[in-house]
Amino acid sequence: MNQQGYRSFLLTSVCLASSAIALSAPATAQQNDNADFQMDEIVVTAQKRSQSLQDVPVAVSALTPDALEQSGVRTLSDISQLVPGLNISDTQSEGISVSMRGINSNDFGFAVENSIPIYLDGTYLGLGTSLIGDLIDIAQVEVLKGPQGTLFGRNAAGGAVSITTSPISDEFEGNVRVQYGNYDLVTVSGLLNVPLVDDKLKMRLVGGIRKRDGWQTNLISGKQDGYEQDRWFGRAKLSWTPTENLELVLTSDYKKEDDNSGYYYLLDSDYPPSIFNPADFDTSGTDVSSANYTIGTEDPEGDPLSYRINRTIEGHSAHLTWDLNDSMTLTSTSSYRKLDYGAVEDNDGTEYLMLNVQSFGKSEEINQELRLSGQSGPLDWFVGSSYYSQDLDSYVEDIFGSFLVGAPITERNVGTSNVKSFGFFGDAIWSATDRLNFTVGARYSYDRKSQSIDTPNQNTLGLGYNLIFPSAEQLTDSEGNPDPSLAHLKGTWNDFSMRAVVDYKLTADSMVFFSASQGYKAGGFNSFPIVDLEDYYPYATPGQMTPYDEESVTSYELGIKSEWLDRRLRFNASLFYYNWDDLQVQVAVDKALFTLNAGKAVGKGADVDLTYQPVSNLTLVANLTYLDAKIDEGVPGTSIVAGDRLNYAPKISGYLGIDYEIGVVADWSLRANAGYSFNSSQYVSNGIKDKKYSLLNTRLTLQSPNGNWQMSLWARNLTNTSYLEQVSDFSSIGYVSARRNEPRTYGLEIGYKF
Repeated sequence: MNQQGYRSFLLTSVCLASSAIALSAPATAQQNDNADFQMDEIVVTAQKRSQSLQDVPVAVSALTPDALEQSGVRTLSDISQLVPGLNISDTQSEGISVSMRGINSNDFGFAVENSIPIYLDGTYLGLGTSLIGDLIDIAQVEVLKGPQGTLFGRNAAGGAVSITTSPISDEFEGNVRVQYGNYDLVTVSGLLNVPLVDDKLKMRLVGGIRKRDGWQTNLISGKQDGYEQDRWFGRAKLSWTPTENLELVLTSDYKKEDDNSGYYYLLDSDYPPSIFNPADFDTSGTDVSSANYTIGTEDPEGDPLSYRINRTIEGHSAHLTWDLNDSMTLTSTSSYRKLDYGAVEDNDGTEYLMLNVQSFGKSEEINQELRLSGQSGPLDWFVGSSYYSQDLDSYVEDIFGSFLVGAPITERNVGTSNVKSFGFFGDAIWSATDRLNFTVGARYSYDRKSQSIDTPNQNTLGLGYNLIFPSAEQLTDSEGNPDPSLAHLKGTWNDFSMRAVVDYKLTADSMVFFSASQGYKAGGFNSFPIVDLEDYYPYATPGQMTPYDEESVTSYELGIKSEWLDRRLRFNASLFYYNWDDLQVQVAVDKALFTLNAGKAVGKGADVDLTYQPVSNLTLVANLTYLDAKIDEGVPGTSIVAGDRLNYAPKISGYLGIDYEIGVVADWSLRANAGYSFNSSQYVSNGIKDKKYSLLNTRLTLQSPNGNWQMSLWARNLTNTSYLEQVSDFSSIGYVSARRNEPRTYGLEIGYKF
C-alpha cells in the first residue's frame, strides 16, 4: 500500500471507529433528561413571508446553518446530496447543470436561462451557480420543488434554490476557522460582527481563502493538478436603522477563483481503441490522459493548454424594508452583479488533439424588485414588480485536431446578448376559518432578448471561409438560403401563470394541502451554429438560427405536513404530477447541434421527509424521492424519443442521516454526524445511462464547554465511490467524454468563536 493509500485507510478507520464509539457511549444524566424537549422550529420564507416550515403548503427542503456545517456543505453541488430529487453538477467546470424532479436546462448559449433558478438573498442570478462561489456564512438554503412563478422575482419552471446569507446580529462576535485535508487542502476563514452605533448601525465582515492540489493525475504531463483550487473571497454587510420602521442593508462581495478545470474521461469513440491510453476509458480512477498529440503518433500538435477555469465575481446589493404602518410593508431589493470568466478544457478525454475548447466572457446583471405586503383581517397578501437585465459578451475558441484535414483548425465564435425581463406578480392567503386557508397567486412575465453573432471570417486554412463557426455571410435560413441578417436576432416572449392552493389543519400539528401551479421559461436562440461540411459548405446547416419557443410546466401536488410524539417526529410527504410542455432541448442532427422544442414530458412521483428525535441528543433523518419522468412526445429524427426517461431523473433517490452528541470529559461534548445519500441508475445524457451509486459523509466534532473551541475530523465520499457527473456528447464527430465526481476527501478543522 502506498503512502497516500495508507493515510486514506488510516483516516477512514479513525472516522468509523470514532463514530462507533460516539454512537455507542452512554449519554450523561443531563442528556437523559428528555422530559420537555421538542424539535426546533424551522422558519422559512418560501412564500415570501416568515412562516414555520410546517405551515407552508409547498414542498420545500430547508437546510439550516447547523445542517450545512455538519454535512460539510461547501458548494451548491454538495447540497444535492442532502435533497433527493435535486441534482447540481460539480461547480468547478464551465458547464453546470441543475435538475429538479427531472426538469432541467440541457441547452447552452449566450442568453440561456435556468429551469431551476438560483437566488442569493432574494436576488435572481441569471448565470446561476457561476455567480455564487463557495457557500460560507450562510443562514439557510431553501430548495423549493415545483413551479414558483408567483413568489419570486423571476419565473421558475421547475423549482428554485434560494440561498440566504447570515444576517447582522446585535452582538459583538466572530470566529476563525482553519482546515487541512488530503491533496494538501488548506482553508482559512474568519468572521467579525460589530455593532457600531447602538440600535442604529452594525456591520458584518466575512473572508477566507481555499487552496488545494489536484486529485487527477495527468499521465501525459505527469502532473497531479486536475481540479486543483486557488480561491479567496470577502463579503461585507452594513445595516442602518435610522428609525424603528426603516432598515437599509448594504452588501458587497468579491470572489476570485483560479482553479484547474479538470480533465475529461473518454466514454466512447469511433476511433480504434488501440491508439488510446487505457486510462481514457477508466472513469473509476483518478489517472487521466490529456495532451495535444497527433492521433496515432506521439508528435506534439499545437501549444500545450493550461487547463484553467478562472472566475472573478463581484456583487453589490441594497435591501430596504419600510414598515409603512402596523399592517403594511414596502420592500425594495436592488442588485448589481458582474462576472469575468475564462475556461480552458480538453473535451475529448484523450492524449490526442481532437477537441480543445477555450471560453471567455463578461457578464453584468441588474435586478430591481419592489414588493408591497400587508395583512387585513383574514387576508395576508403581497404584490410586486421586478426588472432584470443581463449583458453578456462571450467568445468560444475551438481547436480541432488534424484528423479532419491534416492540420489543426482553430476558430473563434464571438457573440453578444442582451436580456431584459419584466414581471408583475401577487399572492394572497385567505384564512376562511382557523383551519382552512385558500391561496391564489398570479404573474405576468415579459421577456425581450437579442443576440448578435459577431464571428469574423477567419479564412481558415486559406479557404476563404470558416470551417467550424460560420461568419454572418455563411448563415442560412431554414431552406438553406444564405441570410447574413440572421446574425442579429431579436425576440419577445410573454406568459401569464397562476397558482392555487388549499390547505387544511387536521390538528394543531398536522396539515394537508393541494396545489396547482404553473411555471414558464422564455425562448431563445442557438448561439453556436455549425458549418455543414458535407451538403452545404461553405454555409451553415439550415435551420440552426431558428428561434425556439418558451417552455411551460403545470404541476399538481397533494401533501401533508405533520409533527407527532409531542413534536419529536416530523413527517412531511407529497405526491406530485407535472406536464412539461415544449421543453427546450439540445440535440445533434448529423454534425450540427440544434436547440429546439420537444413535444412534452410527464413526471410523477412522491417525496417523503422524516425527522425523528427520540432523545434530545439524537436526531435521525430519512428523506426519499420516487420519480417517474419520461418523454411523452419526442422529436422525429433525433435522440429525443417518446418513452425515454428524462436526464438526471433517477427513479429512487434518498438521504439517511444521523446526528448524536454526548458529554465526555470535563463537560466537553463529542458530536458524531453521518450522512448517506443514494441514487438509482439515471441517464446523464441522451442515451447514456450511469449506474446507481451511494455516498457516505461523516464528521466527528469535539467541542469545549462554552462552545468557543471545536475540533472536527471529517470525510466526504468515505467509500471512494465514482460516478458520472457530466457528459459531453460529441458522437457526431466520433467521441463521447465525461467528468466524474470527486473522490474520497478528508481533513481536520479547528475553529474558535468569540
